[in-house]
Amino acid sequence: MKNNYNLRSIAAQTIGQVLDQGQSLSTLLPALNNKISDKDRALLQELCFGTLRVLPQLEWCIQQLMAKPMVGKQRTLHYLLMVGMYQLLYTRIPAHAAWRKRSMARWR
Repeated sequence: MKNNYNLRSIAAQTIGQVLDQGQSLSTLLPALNNKISDKDRALLQELCFGTLRVLPQLEWCIQQLMAKPMVGKQRTLHYLLMVGMYQLLYTRIPAHAAWRKRSMARWR
């Protein structure tokens, strides 16, 4: 199965559904299993549960870095920042792997 998805984006959208719509992460994750590869399931689960576990710390960090809070459609970007910060601060994934090379090609 070719990886035609962005796992961090899926994690951010899922976290948004939990926080904004009050959905259960335990019911959202199984529904995503057919959209991602077997090897990415554990990482998606770690990113989602981990981000929510340390949510107050991540919110505080973002609050210190932003001049004003993100609202509306910007909330997805807010959740993406939280997932990235969680990955950098709380996992053993190297910092250079937090932003995939394929994602960087879009900015050229």
